[in-house]
Amino acid sequence: FNSSLLCGVPYTALTLATSISLQYNIAMVLRRKELKNPNFSDTIKVEGRFTPGQTCLIINDVL
Repeated sequence: FNSSLLCGVPYTALTLATSISLQYNIAMVLRRKELKNPNFSDTIKVEGRFTPGQTCLIINDVL
């Protein structure tokens, strides 16, 4: 694969995405189902270090 980021979706895929991230030394981001703090103007649903233009491989737990 030719991606600079990994993301496990849904939360149950995080363990698989984490193991791939560690095995291949690829950065990982986390997609939240809900806003971190809905009482504020926080609209960030993806956490981690990334820049526009990076490609992200989505790991799903459905086999």
